[in-house]
This record gives sequence, C-alpha cells and structure tokens, in this order.
Amino acid sequence: GLKGLVTAAMLAAAMQTCSAALNSTATLFAYDIFKRYRPETSDHQLVVIGKVTTVVATVLSIVCSPLFDHYSTIFEGLNRLICYLSPPITAVFLLGVFWRKASGKAAYLTMVVGAVLGGVVFVLDWFNEFTGWNLNYMMAAFYLCIFCGVFMAVASRIFPEPLKDEARLLVWEQWYAPLRGDAHGHGLANYRVASAAVLAAFVVLYVVFR
Repeated sequence: GLKGLVTAAMLAAAMQTCSAALNSTATLFAYDIFKRYRPETSDHQLVVIGKVTTVVATVLSIVCSPLFDHYSTIFEGLNRLICYLSPPITAVFLLGVFWRKASGKAAYLTMVVGAVLGGVVFVLDWFNEFTGWNLNYMMAAFYLCIFCGVFMAVASRIFPEPLKDEARLLVWEQWYAPLRGDAHGHGLANYRVASAAVLAAFVVLYVVFR
C-alpha cells in the first residue's frame, strides 16, 4: 500500500545518499590525497584504491552507527554532525568566491582550525550532562561559521597570496557582482529570484520553528 511505497522511497533515498557519500570519499582519497603524493599512480591503481577506500569507509560507518543511539532520531544526529563539520567549509567557500584577497594558506588554516573547534564543540555537546553545554547546535554552527570567517580574513592578511590566473574565473571582481548583469532566466530560473525565495523560506522557517 501507500505505507510500503513511502518506505521504499525513503530506503531508495537513503541508499542513494550512502552511495554518493561513499563514491565521494573514494574519489577524494584516491585523487586528492593518494595521487597528490604519488603522481605516478596509474588509473588502474587509483580504481583499486577507490574500491578499498569504499570498503573501509563502509566498515567504519557500520562500526560507528551505534553512536546515533545517543540522539532521539537519526535525522537529529545527522543535523548535529553536519552543523559541527560545515562551518569552516562554508566560510572558506564564501570568502573564496566573494573576496579576491582570500589566500590558499588561510583557507587551509581555517579548515584545520575549524575542524578542531568543531570536534571540541561536538565533544562538549555529546557529554553535555557533565560539561553543562546547552547551546543549540544550529546556533553553535552559526557562531563557528562567523569565527571561521573572521579567522580566514585575518589569516589572509597575514599570509597574502596573489590570485592565480586559473582561479580568476571562480572569483567575483566585487561582492555585488551577482546583482549586476544578465541573470540568465525568468522567474525561479533567475538566480536572484531563486536566492531571494530560498532566503525568505529560511527566515519564515526560523520564525515559525525557533
């Protein structure tokens, strides 16, 4: 019946998410880590490394799955983990796109420091009965993101780097550049309208569920 269809759809969505995560993990490790330090690695060896990485990641996921019993729902657990992992990534992405003076070394330091701080906040939240931590995890993510943004801006001033030619097309000349020129579409196909709609939706959801 309908309940079975909904269950099948949820399982399919979960399997697709897991598949995408495992594929991304294998590609990241094989190409961005292993091949970076061993450029002579052949494509066949990279495929084998990717397969091994997928198996290891799957086993680690199964081993770590009981950790979600700590939360009331899996959805809550996933949201908490994302909130502690995403702030440095978000800060680096935003400053990297909107600010031409953002440097690669500052981005690297921001990722490292943000990951450490995220881990510390995760531990404080996990053992909140002993630590007294009662800050909402979404607000914690917001504060972490602000800190990472400020940290990257300061680090970019301390460790300046010239913008590489291949990166010029990925960075806007001014922060207000998206507000000018052709928006390439009408209605929701216009990225300005779509962005405003998404922002409005977030504001409404925050007001309703805060």
